[in-house]
Amino acid sequence: MLDGRDFEEYHRDEILKAISYLPQESSKGGALTVFEATMLGKIGSLGWRVKEEELSSTMNTLKMLGIESLAMKCMDELSGGQKQMVGIAQAIIRKPKILLMDEPTNSLDLSRQLELFDLIREITWFSNMTTIVALHDLNLAARYAGNIILLNRGIIEASGIPASVLTEDMILRVYGVHARVTLDDEGIPQIIPISSARKCRLKEMYAMC
Repeated sequence: MLDGRDFEEYHRDEILKAISYLPQESSKGGALTVFEATMLGKIGSLGWRVKEEELSSTMNTLKMLGIESLAMKCMDELSGGQKQMVGIAQAIIRKPKILLMDEPTNSLDLSRQLELFDLIREITWFSNMTTIVALHDLNLAARYAGNIILLNRGIIEASGIPASVLTEDMILRVYGVHARVTLDDEGIPQIIPISSARKCRLKEMYAMC
C-alpha cells in the first residue's frame, strides 16, 4: 500500500515520481561530472532545456551533502565513498515520498556514516518522507531507526522499535551470535557481540573427543 492505495493501482510514472532507490553499488557516471550525474536524478522531469531552478536544486543538494566542491569533477575521478555520496544526492534530489536505500554506508568511514544518517534522518523528518534502509550494522540501525524489521532467511522474524526487536535472544536466534545488549540513557540498544553459537558448539564437540 502507498498512501492508502494498492501498489498495483499506480501507474509506472507515479511510482517513479514517488519512490527513489539507492542501490548497494556506488554510482557510475564515466565522463559525467558530479553536477551532471546528480541532476540525472531528476531525469523524469527534465526537459530539453535545463531550467534555472533545476540548476539551483542540484547545487543545493550537493551543498546539503557537503560535496559541492566535487561538482565539476568527473565521476571516474572519485573514490568509492565519494561516488556513494553522489548516488545519495541522485536519490534525494527529487524529494520522493519514499526513499529506499541498500547499505548506503558502503565505502564510507565511521565519521561519514554518522554524518550521513544524521542528515538522512533530518531530511526524512522535514520532508515528511518515509525512508527504508537495508542494513547489516545492528548498532547503526538501533541508533537511527524508528522501527526495525528483522529478516531471517527472507521471513519477518520480528518488527517494532529497536529496543523490542534487538534483544539477546533474538540476536542468537537470527544470527547465531551470543551478544550482550544494554540500553543507553535514551533507551537505544547497544550490542556487543561475544561469540558465535557455532564456535561454542565446536568447542563442546572438541571437549567431548
